[in-house]
Amino acid sequence: GEIEFSVTDTGPGVPEEDRERVIQRFVRLDNSRTEPGSGLGLSLVGAVMEAHAGRIVLDEGPGAYGGFGPGLRVALVLPAAEE
Repeated sequence: GEIEFSVTDTGPGVPEEDRERVIQRFVRLDNSRTEPGSGLGLSLVGAVMEAHAGRIVLDEGPGAYGGFGPGLRVALVLPAAEE
C-alpha cells in the first residue's frame, strides 16, 4: 500500500506540459520570475521523496473545478510500512 499527503492551492497552477520540468533544480516558469525564489523548492521535495522510495505528483488543484483559477495539487506518495 501507499500513503499520500497532498497540498493544494487555487493559484495560477502549473501547465501540464511543465509539471515534470518544475521538479528540476533552478527551474522557474516565466510567470513566476517576478516573484522571489530560486527554483529549488520542488526539486528538494522530489529529492526527499526519492530518498524515501516515494514520488511527487503534480496535477490540477481545486480551483480547476471551482472556478477560482487552475490551482495546483502536489501529492507526496510514500510506500506504507509493512507489518
